Amino acid sequence: MLDFPDPETAFNIAEKELKLFDVNSTSSEEMIAMVIEKLNQASDFVDRAGLLSANEEIDDCPTGSLKFLFLPYYIGKAHYKSNSMNPYVKAGHLSASQQSFLNYLKICEDKKIMKTEDMIASGANVIISSYIGALLSNKCSMRGRRIFVA
Repeated sequence: MLDFPDPETAFNIAEKELKLFDVNSTSSEEMIAMVIEKLNQASDFVDRAGLLSANEEIDDCPTGSLKFLFLPYYIGKAHYKSNSMNPYVKAGHLSASQQSFLNYLKICEDKKIMKTEDMIASGANVIISSYIGALLSNKCSMRGRRIFVA
């Protein structure tokens, strides 16, 4: 396990490396795994330190802790960026990505950032679930670095 003095440091390092993913689309699996580990560690730190309470709404959260609300989103993004050629590894990353994105939507709902009705109207959770569900089903194939849905 990587050691960081606080969740802020782990979050900042992982956030910088996630920005590199956007610039360098051919990130190695090792780099992706390292970023996922850092983000998970930051998430564990936040949980242990109690920086965000499950029963707080967005207005009750300390301003300095607000960026930690994005951890599930960033974890999902890192899993999604996996470029593994192994379909089983890719399916695992897509499944973890789906779960992280859905966790992020749940946090948005719990913190009253987004109302349930707005989530349903936007179709956010349906889009994420159906898209990644299609990728995980037998209706997808991998060609090169892209996944094609039949």
